Amino acid sequence: MKYWEIIADRLHAEGWSYGIAEHFTQHGFLFCVDAHRDGKRFIVKADDLLTAFLSLEKDAIGSKGANGNATRQNRLGVCPIISKIMLDKLSRDP
Repeated sequence: MKYWEIIADRLHAEGWSYGIAEHFTQHGFLFCVDAHRDGKRFIVKADDLLTAFLSLEKDAIGSKGANGNATRQNRLGVCPIISKIMLDKLSRDP
């Protein structure tokens, strides 16, 4: 079993439906992977399938907090270090 298949199984277990499209470009292959559930959709494009599924897993499954809602940090849509800096700044500014 390939690593991306393990992630695809996790997505399916969480109730997400997913699809894969593979495009051949002048620079090589481009993979487009999408997952959707309950009116939410995530679409990721990457040069390889594993990278696409890792990003999709982070966005779809990892975007929930303990209460099942998206966390503030994940809603910012930037890397965690920058998110922490932004959250610290927001908490200090009135």
